Amino acid sequence: YDDDLHFYETTFLASHNAHANRDEADNFLEALGINQENSIYKQLKDDGVRSLSLDLNVINDNLTLVHGPLDYGGLTSQLETHLVPFLEEETDAIVTLDFQTIDGQSEQVLEGLKAMLSTLTVNNITLANMTFRYNDERWATHSDWPTLAEIRSSNQRVFIFTDKSEIVDYDYGIVFKPFVFQENDWQGIEECIERYAWGVKNLSVVGKESWTRLYFMNHFCCETGSESYPRVVGEDLIGGGDNGWGILYPRIEECMATNGGMKPNYISVDWVGESPDVLEIADYLKFGGALGTGQTCTDDAHCATSSCNLAFGLCQCQICSGDDEEICPGCLEQEVCISPGDDQLNKCTQKDLTSDSFYCGTNYFETLETCNDRKRCPNGNNDCTNGEVCFAGIDCTPPPTLTPTDSPSDLPSIKPSMMPSVSPSDGGSSAPTVPNRNFCGPDYFTTLQTCLESTPCPEPFGDDICVPLGLACFANIDCPRPPSTSAPTATPTSSQAPSISLNQANTTAPSLIMGGSMLP
Repeated sequence: YDDDLHFYETTFLASHNAHANRDEADNFLEALGINQENSIYKQLKDDGVRSLSLDLNVINDNLTLVHGPLDYGGLTSQLETHLVPFLEEETDAIVTLDFQTIDGQSEQVLEGLKAMLSTLTVNNITLANMTFRYNDERWATHSDWPTLAEIRSSNQRVFIFTDKSEIVDYDYGIVFKPFVFQENDWQGIEECIERYAWGVKNLSVVGKESWTRLYFMNHFCCETGSESYPRVVGEDLIGGGDNGWGILYPRIEECMATNGGMKPNYISVDWVGESPDVLEIADYLKFGGALGTGQTCTDDAHCATSSCNLAFGLCQCQICSGDDEEICPGCLEQEVCISPGDDQLNKCTQKDLTSDSFYCGTNYFETLETCNDRKRCPNGNNDCTNGEVCFAGIDCTPPPTLTPTDSPSDLPSIKPSMMPSVSPSDGGSSAPTVPNRNFCGPDYFTTLQTCLESTPCPEPFGDDICVPLGLACFANIDCPRPPSTSAPTATPTSSQAPSISLNQANTTAPSLIMGGSMLP
């Protein structure tokens, strides 16, 4: 949760022209002027919006929400219908009202805002008593912004900003936006250039000059929502569309490179309800985590991770060294990005299962036994050659260094076996050793499942070994050889260690060995 974050450390989703939405459009012309899909209440409740950008005009002495010449209803009635219920339901929610006004109306707008704040109530408390007031004595000793927990505890959880220096009243929490923010120009997303206060580090509010200035980021391509809609909403949009990880996040990096390194505290976009990546990006800016992947791409530049899998046309994590200091883009801090090979998408895996446990080979157990002579494959199958694949989970112990002891032991170095031994052949043979497939057990399928713990009964001894144990000797048990440590993981290769099948149709019919002879 974000209680411990200071206000300058958080990032909020802002809805551009929040009032110009489809739910409020009463006619064809108003529908053409919308920038959002859902009502203000739904934007707050369902879409994660915490800042409302609202255009005001004074019409017939009333503050009216407009977009150009289009009328989207009175300010007081709209906030009473949408904002007040939300604040009553979500008692921890912190909401910002960002007003754009028309020249020559400042006095009327200020008086109208104060009247609205004095009229509307949330759980019997007027909005005027819920605005954040910089001159409140509880903030007098703060050298910077309070934490979100402190703001919630004070119940001053409504922030109000205006675009005119004449529309200010600190007792009502109404503040001139350029006193608090730096902001980029709103026209287009191809560049990130200053609108005002670029690089200024602190507030211009009297008494709060030590507080950290905030950054309000505008991110919408066009003058109208009908122009931005096809760039935001649709299938297979490059980078996830204008509000996707592949376009929005690189632009954030671009803006931070030119504004003095300040991350956005507000990100203002069109079509918030159709833009799940924006909330993910805001959470990433607040809490860290992994950059988003999976967006459509045809080039590395289309991805927040700067890595596009051209075979799949999707953004993926970016391979990196995976050392303790480096975080692979698209992975969490404790992970590293690897390539499974064969044009498959890169994937993230735990760091402790990578460079020290990935080895090339043709099968798992042989690779485990000969790992000291094997090539490591920290990047997966792409590191292997000559038809080998990369196996994970190889706990490889370096070969011992043979050094003589000071005095020999009086005890035998090998414990005598209680099992009968097979006489060696009189002559050497170049034939490979035939692995044992006979094990003692109560019945075939139980023996098949427990063969790793069962007593071997190789030919020609058979039941001579098992009968004294109260068991029978079963042949054709294809038992996997035990690894020296835990079983291999499934990553990064699809090649798996042998597994035991319990499907009778896939096993050799059981044979019972009696007294060394094999019976069907």
